[in-house]
Amino acid sequence: MRKLLIALAAAVVVVPAFAADTSDPGSYVCLSEHAIGFRLGRDGKWAPSQFSAQGKKYLLEKKGARWLWTEVGPPDARPESCDAFTDGFAECKYSEGDVLFNRKTLRFQLVRRYGYVTSDVATDKESNNAPPYMMIGKCSAQ
Repeated sequence: MRKLLIALAAAVVVVPAFAADTSDPGSYVCLSEHAIGFRLGRDGKWAPSQFSAQGKKYLLEKKGARWLWTEVGPPDARPESCDAFTDGFAECKYSEGDVLFNRKTLRFQLVRRYGYVTSDVATDKESNNAPPYMMIGKCSAQ
């Protein structure tokens, strides 16, 4: 009987510890590390390119029942809505691209899909300002 009581007491102590691990911090600060993609050259041809991603900061935060992804810094940055977490992942889709965030690894990847297929190189020189790219980075819970 004494062994059973000790086992039950240990279980009561262990269960809350596991429950605490599933608590959500409510926000994450994400810093970019690398970005690669394609850029329109002066010769009018597209070529692979590395982009300066250092210092770009993003915030993933819960507001009410919704998760929002926002770039920190630009005065015109607006929050983009994200799906709820499923199997540790949150996905944000918006006009500029897609973001996939992993709550377990605290990593994100941002993919800007548009630029190459949506612009006519002969008539649209703005495509050089918004080329397709993929960015990766790490986040920390706040």
